[in-house]
Amino acid sequence: MRTVLQSLHSREWALIGLNAVLIYFAVWLDLRIPEYMTELTVIIQTPGGTVAEVLREGGWMLLCALGSLACSIVVGFTAARVAASVSRRLRHGVYAKVMDFSLKEIGDFSTPSLINRTTNDITQVQLLVVMAMMVIIRAPMMATLALAKISNTHWEWTALTAGTVAAMLVIIGTMMSYALPRFRRTQTLTDEVNRVARESLTGLQVVRAYRAEGFQEAKFDVANDRLTRNTLQANMALTVMNPTMYLVMNGLTLGIYWIGA
Repeated sequence: MRTVLQSLHSREWALIGLNAVLIYFAVWLDLRIPEYMTELTVIIQTPGGTVAEVLREGGWMLLCALGSLACSIVVGFTAARVAASVSRRLRHGVYAKVMDFSLKEIGDFSTPSLINRTTNDITQVQLLVVMAMMVIIRAPMMATLALAKISNTHWEWTALTAGTVAAMLVIIGTMMSYALPRFRRTQTLTDEVNRVARESLTGLQVVRAYRAEGFQEAKFDVANDRLTRNTLQANMALTVMNPTMYLVMNGLTLGIYWIGA
């Protein structure tokens, strides 16, 4: 992570700052939509409500949604630009470093591992930068602004929301503690798959001469199955996390309705 931060230029830091401002504005607009929805509901239920008032509140709600959409589009664009620039420099730096290696150093790291470091690993870093600029920055802003808005109403709502945020943090921490070791192991298993595949390609004539195609295929199947099982276990934790968070948010909504009633 330190290497990624050091590779950022001033222009990219400016884009990250712009990204944070746009995310804050998008979150603020998202939190304004329920307020307009509440006002719209009150107007509809009030006998003296008019169509003009409904259109006015509905128009503001629509503008908030469009503004949040525009901010999200710009955030995605800036995140992609920054991540692509960082990954380009990292690939260039890793390639230049590997070209300076001696044959002994290349043998110590192994060719399959060096290939994965310059391709798969840097792609993962690129995805991490995108996720950090689009999700990791947004989540604490959303939680902070939501708590600030709710704190002006019932204290029970504030306590319930704070408890929900704490529960979400516990769930995320538990899932990550299960998934991260498996994601780390994925790198080693990917190296093994790459090694077996390169072994079959570079020694193709020898394999055909000794009719060892079945042996090489079985070898590849073993490495591929290990990688597949490990990847499924890691992604399963992330798959379970989304519906669990959805259930927690539904519980928060039901609790707020119950307190309000």
